[in-house]
Amino acid sequence: MTQTVAVLIAALGSSALTGLASLGVTWYRDWRQGKSDDNAALHAAIMGILSRSMAVAFRAQSMGQMMKIRSGLMEGVDIALHHRKPVDGLELHDWLAQDVVPLNAALGEIWTRWDQAGVRLANDVVGKCMDVLGGQHFCSADPGHW
Repeated sequence: MTQTVAVLIAALGSSALTGLASLGVTWYRDWRQGKSDDNAALHAAIMGILSRSMAVAFRAQSMGQMMKIRSGLMEGVDIALHHRKPVDGLELHDWLAQDVVPLNAALGEIWTRWDQAGVRLANDVVGKCMDVLGGQHFCSADPGHW
């Protein structure tokens, strides 16, 4: 083997080694970034569950207060005389959905990104919210509860 061939083989070998090392570093950086993005998405979903559950509780408390205020004989008279419109079930649904829909979206993120214990905790929070609203819920981690 001549000296030129040896130099050429050494140059090609070092070039290949540098290329593989660069690919490895890039792969590792992308893997770490993906893991960081997943953690950020999980954090945002957990914050969504917590904040929206408090909003649902506040809406339920407001509904309870309105039920006390808008009950009785005078309420019926006010509605009959068109001083006040009756409660519309669809408007109430839309009002509640402003927090329930994002709550369920956050729950979906948690189902896809967290472990089983975290999913159970999130299911419990959403389940309690639905209990407060008096609705049925199907978010139990145990299929026997479906």
